Amino acid sequence: MTVRCATAGATIRYATNGSEPTASDRIIASGSALNVAGTTFLRAKAFKTGYSTSNTKSGVYQIGGSVVSSLNHTLAIKRDGTLWAWGSNDRGQLGVGSTVDQWFPAQVGGLSDVAAAAGGIYHSVAAKADGTVWAWGYDDATDYPGASERVNERGGGNGWGFAQRGIEERRNGVGMGK
Repeated sequence: MTVRCATAGATIRYATNGSEPTASDRIIASGSALNVAGTTFLRAKAFKTGYSTSNTKSGVYQIGGSVVSSLNHTLAIKRDGTLWAWGSNDRGQLGVGSTVDQWFPAQVGGLSDVAAAAGGIYHSVAAKADGTVWAWGYDDATDYPGASERVNERGGGNGWGFAQRGIEERRNGVGMGK
């Protein structure tokens, strides 16, 4: 990211731990780039003799995706919105087209632009950026109360398949159980 200040001769000081910048914090020149890694809470403030200090500008930057874990499997969302899964897969909870355990990350087929994910013991759920919610794996009728179809029946009997649920239906009782 690039840090700038319109006041000539001002010194920009910053902190990456979320604290308020002080006159003794690190300096960055206006127009310079600052590299961040992982999740960084950047706060910057300009100082100049004879002037009051500027307001603090803040931002939280997350580089990379996110990882969530269930009892026996893990889901990871990459920065490009693809979803990856690994671990136990006896009920198709990985969404990789089989029920074979997968011990290295494999891309979940048929999904892109994933914004959030969660895993139950035998199922997984992903919310896409467009607001749709997708679920796959085992559904013993308690995982999705009120759902009109069993998720595992959509996959041709091999224990996995995708069922699309809209956000409105999610608000009306479709949710994760175990």
